[in-house]
Formats: sequence, structure tokens, C-alpha cells
Amino acid sequence: MRDAFRGYYPPTEHELKDMWTRGLVILDTNALLNLFRYTEKTRMDFLKVLEAKRTQLWIPHQVGVEFHRRRIEVINAQERAFADLESTLTSAQNSIQNTVNRFKRHPSLDTATLSELLERSVSDLRASVNEAQQRHAGTVLAQDQNQQTLESITGLYAGRVGDPYSAEELDALYKRGADRYDKQVPPGFKDKDKSEPGRYGDLVLWDQILRKARESKLPALFITDDAKEDWWYIVDGDTQGPRVELVDEYWEAAEARIHFYAPDRFAEMFARAPGSTISPESVAEVEKVSRARPQRSHERLSSLNELEAERRHLISVLNSRRPSDRRLLTPPRSILREEISEVSQRIDLQMNRLRKLEQALERFESRLFDIDNDEDRNALIPEQESLQEERLRMRNELDHLMMRHDALRDEYTHAPDEAIYADPDMREIQRRVSHLEHAIRLARRQADSDDES
Repeated sequence: MRDAFRGYYPPTEHELKDMWTRGLVILDTNALLNLFRYTEKTRMDFLKVLEAKRTQLWIPHQVGVEFHRRRIEVINAQERAFADLESTLTSAQNSIQNTVNRFKRHPSLDTATLSELLERSVSDLRASVNEAQQRHAGTVLAQDQNQQTLESITGLYAGRVGDPYSAEELDALYKRGADRYDKQVPPGFKDKDKSEPGRYGDLVLWDQILRKARESKLPALFITDDAKEDWWYIVDGDTQGPRVELVDEYWEAAEARIHFYAPDRFAEMFARAPGSTISPESVAEVEKVSRARPQRSHERLSSLNELEAERRHLISVLNSRRPSDRRLLTPPRSILREEISEVSQRIDLQMNRLRKLEQALERFESRLFDIDNDEDRNALIPEQESLQEERLRMRNELDHLMMRHDALRDEYTHAPDEAIYADPDMREIQRRVSHLEHAIRLARRQADSDDES
């Protein structure tokens, strides 16, 4: 029975030993990029793990491409962290202080004391951030640790990189991928709302792994920091192991087993080996870094699953009432016209608000320029920064509204005839489906943003 339903069973002790002893060790993009997120001690420990497995390491060409494209983004994000924290502290201080100032005539609030406490607290936080920034500059930057890490990774994978796919091979894979995604065949279908051809990145990676499996006939360990359900078999929020389809597909290619590990679990398993020098502290940090993004992704995933479950239920209701008319999956034009009109009004309103804010900011900055006294000018800078942050927020909201407007216009172009929506109940159900689909797109966009961080 185990052979017939292999993917539902965890690997046996013999299979695990075989994978650890001679199997391919394949890290995905984020697992490699995490090496730039670890402290020096943990990074060196994790590199020791990879060095010990050097003869088993292999990297799909797709992982190499994504790694080199995103490496600078990860490094730059570390640099921006200090400025982001400083900006957030300033904004929070201004917001709290403005609220405190509103209650200067309150009989029970000592606003002067509250202001002093706020100033000291923010000052302490700012000092901690500055200290961390100086540490970063004195170690990571001054010692050129990021470049050293890149050179270590490059050395480990010398001669162990998979071949790239030709343009023709990629085009053929993308066509297969569209069909797989429609049928929710893993991996990659959770990225189906991304733009072309980026949404097929995980599928390209997996296909390259399968090609290597056919050539080598070796078992494999796949180390991935991706927590989405198109890689993992998740039941009621608990991860049971790799997707059953992926285990079976790899076996069909290699006649051997593949098993997945998150980076922290991989480091933990290696640390248990006799003679291992990997410290428990390093394993704990690998876990902290790995779990930071997946925790956020898990929350997004739970919310997304609820939205998709409701959408599936409503569509089943629609199809049960009009089983022969699949056009019900597209909202009618009357609903779309209403939504387009509503979003257009919101765009106009937002543009007017943004225009007024920019005029106010321009007047404020002109006034600031005319002030000769440095102390008076510095006292007004927080207000200027607050206005600039509000402008950025409003611009982002306007961008989202315009994207929604464009999507609705596209749906309107392909909307069906109104006659099939004669039933008011069905119109209301379809309206709800339309809103759910919009919410799902936003949730997936947020999940994509988590993946990039």
C-alpha cells in the first residue's frame, strides 16, 4: 500500500539515510538569500553545513537566475531598514505628540510629563537604531561580508549548476504551465495572478529538478523557505510534508524519493549528526529568520483560503441553478458599470485631495525656506516629513484605485449579455463573487509582497 500512495507516507529511516548520504541537496532562492540575512556566526555555521554536503550540492539554473537578480535587493533592504525605522519613529512621535497636545486643558492629564516621557522613549529607541546602524557599518559593510558570502556561495556551486532552458523550451513549459495552473497542479499555481512569465518561476525550477532527477536517478533533499500550499501538503493549517503530487512526480522521474526541509529543520537535522560543530544558537537564528516571513505568509494564506472557499461555494450555487451557462462566472455589465463609476468617483476625490495636499506642502516648504533661524527651521521639519509621508500614502492609494479601474474596464469588455441575470438572487450572488475575486487579488498581491521581502 505504501508504494501505491507513497506521497502520503513520510520517508522511512532507510530512505532518509539514503537521501542524506548520497542524495542531491537543492536549495531554493530564498534559502540561499537567507545567508545574507544571518549574523556572521550563523552564516559561517550554515556555510559549514553546505561545505560538508559540497559533493551533493546542485543548483537549478532558475534558482541561480533568481538569486543573482534578488541578491542586491536583499542587501539594499538591510540598508533601508535603519532609515525606515527612523522615519517610523519620527512619524509615530509626531502622531502621539499631536494627540497629547489636544488634551492640554484636560484636568487629569499632565501633558508636559507625557511629552517628556515620549521624547525620552523615542530618543532611547533612536539611539538603539543608530547603534545598530554603526555596528552594521563596522562589520557587515566595513568587512565586506556580503561580497565574501557571495564568493563562498560561488565556490560551493562551481561545476554544480544546471543548464539553462532555451527560449523554445521555456515557451513550451509556459503553455503546459497554464494548463497545470488551471487544474491547480503544483507547484506554482499560487502565483497564477502574477505577470507573465514570472508566474512560472516555481514551475521552471521544479521542471529543472525533474530533468536532473531523470539524468541522475538520485534521491534528493529540497531546502525551501517557501511556505505556500503549492509546495507543501497542508491540512487544517498544519504542514504534513511535501505535496503528494510532487513526491510522486519526482519518483516517476528518478525512481527515488525526494523530501523537503525548511532551512531551520535542515540545519537542525545536520546539527544532530555526530561530530557536528553547528551551535544551537545558530539553529535558533536560522529558525527565526525562516519563520519570520512564513508566519506572515501563513496568516495571509489562512485569510486567502477563507476567501477562496466562499467564492467556490457561491460559484457552485450559481452553477447549480444555471449548470449549462458558464458565463455566470463573469459579472454582468450593469454591476461592472456601477463599480467602474464608484471607483472613478473615488479616483477623482483622491486626486483632488492629493492636489490640495501637494499645494499645502509646497506652501509649507516655501515658508520653511524663508526661515533664517536654524532652530525654528528644525522645529518645523517633523511637520514637513509628516506631510511628505501622507503624500506618499495618498499616491499609493491612488495607484491601487487606478489598477482596480483598469481591471474593471477589462472585465466590462468581456462581460456577457444581461439577459442571463434576470434572477435578482443570482445577481446578488454574482455581485458577491465579484467582490470576493477583487479581495482575493489583493490578498495574493500582499502575499507576493511578503515573498519578495
